[in-house]
Amino acid sequence: MKYIASLFALSTALLLVACGGSSSEFIANEETENSSQNSFVLEDNLRQEATAYLKGETIHFVFRLTNNGNEDIVLDFNSGQRYDAYLKDASNDVIWSWSSNRVFTQAFTELTIPVGETLEYRDSWDQILSDGSLPSTGNYSMHGYILNQAEQSVNFTIQ
Repeated sequence: MKYIASLFALSTALLLVACGGSSSEFIANEETENSSQNSFVLEDNLRQEATAYLKGETIHFVFRLTNNGNEDIVLDFNSGQRYDAYLKDASNDVIWSWSSNRVFTQAFTELTIPVGETLEYRDSWDQILSDGSLPSTGNYSMHGYILNQAEQSVNFTIQ
């Protein structure tokens, strides 16, 4: 009986290690770090980069991953989530997250970025915080990333 319990514990541990990290991460080929350009920008309603917004104005964010290498970049995802963004206030506290309260499919998928091409995701934030309130006027930083790529941040002001 002790042998069966030990065998079960070992099998469970191996399964957990094999399944890896959280459901929102993905694994990229090594070429991604050496041959890609990752960017994250904030835009106003006219699709112009901006660092100042009126209180209540929609803030658009854009993620781009450009393949500058000599080979296709293959991204392997282990969920339906492709990117994330979150907002920090002047005290460096996270006060909003794009992915909170969202559900993502649990499926392995593969995405190829051909040489010279750019992967782009666009989304927006309506300035409603996680607690349902509007942010105060002041300075903030929006952080964003395509999963498992370098995180970028943009400082901006709400007036």
